[in-house]
Amino acid sequence: MEYKELPKPISASEAVKSSGVEIRVPDGTSLTIGPFERQYAEFFRIARVEAFSDLHTLGFIPREFREEQVVQAFRSDERAFREATLGRPRALASRTSSDCKCGGHSGAVAPARRHFQNNLIDLLQPAVRQTLTLDHPLITHTYRHTRLFLSRRISLVGMYSIDDVYIGDHATLTNSPTVQVFFARNIEIGKEGRLRFLGGAVKVRCKQVSGPVPDYLRVYVPGLAQEFLARRPA
Repeated sequence: MEYKELPKPISASEAVKSSGVEIRVPDGTSLTIGPFERQYAEFFRIARVEAFSDLHTLGFIPREFREEQVVQAFRSDERAFREATLGRPRALASRTSSDCKCGGHSGAVAPARRHFQNNLIDLLQPAVRQTLTLDHPLITHTYRHTRLFLSRRISLVGMYSIDDVYIGDHATLTNSPTVQVFFARNIEIGKEGRLRFLGGAVKVRCKQVSGPVPDYLRVYVPGLAQEFLARRPA
C-alpha cells in the first residue's frame, strides 16, 4: 500500500458527479480500491456535509423527508431513551449476588441508544414496502448521519462515483474501510463474483445490477438488496 495525499474535500453536489471511469476486475482476480491503494485512488473523493440537504444528495436520507421531520423524530427517540434508562445504572449497581446465579454478576444489560428508533421507523416506513426494523439500512443510515449532523458543524464522507463496474467470474472488488458511499451507473457481477465493503453502513446506489443468478443481490452485495429493491416506485 502506498501512502498518498488525500484529496481536498469538495461539496457533496460535486462529489456525486460521475468520475467518468469504469472499473473492471478480470475473472479470478481480486482488486481493492481506496485512497491509499495503487489503482483508482485518484478517483476517490471526500465530500463535505455542511447542510442537511447534503445528506439527501449523498443518499443517506430520502429527499422526501425534511430536516425538521427527521430531527423531530430523532429527538423524540432521544427522549424515549433517556426516560427508559433514567436511574438504570443505580438500579443495576444495587443488585447483589443473591439476585442471580451467575457468580455475582448481573445478567442485565443497559439498552443502547440505537435500539430506540420507534419514531424514526414510523416516519420512514412509507418509503419502503416491508416492515422496517432497527437493522434496516434506511434506519441505520438516517440515525447515524443525523446524529453526526447534529453533533458536528462539518463532517466528511469518503466515496466513489463510478460509471460502470464489471466484476468477473470468481472475482472480488473490495472497498477499503474509508469508502462510505459507492455510486455507480451499472454494476455487473459474474458467476460467484463479489462486491465487498470493509466499512460499516456503506451507502450503495446504482441504476442497474446484473448477475448470472436470481439471488445475486442477496448473496454477493450485502445490504444492497434492501436498498435497491425495497424502495417504492416514484
